[in-house]
Amino acid sequence: LKMAAVKTAFSIYWPDRERLRETMPMCFRRFFRKCCVIIDHTEIQMKHPSDLLARTSVWSNDKHHSIVKILIGITPQGTISFESDCVGGRISGKEIVESSALLDHLLADVT
Repeated sequence: LKMAAVKTAFSIYWPDRERLRETMPMCFRRFFRKCCVIIDHTEIQMKHPSDLLARTSVWSNDKHHSIVKILIGITPQGTISFESDCVGGRISGKEIVESSALLDHLLADVT
């Protein structure tokens, strides 16, 4: 996963609000005029780690598997604008957002 993050890092770009407004698809302009990012987290199932501490951090009680989660953000235009670090399966979606730099990007655009 770390290699994938390194190989894709050059293509992840957070555009400024003005640029987003200029290139906003018409379907978004009508209903989601202020939208700057669409977020979702993805889960990747993995083998059970042999280390007990690592196993505990990636175990998901909901899925009954060892998983890692990544928060992804895309612009209304469809380009990837944000990717969080991988986190263990025990963390909630809300906690991923709060611990990532996503909120910093959103607040920087507002000020």
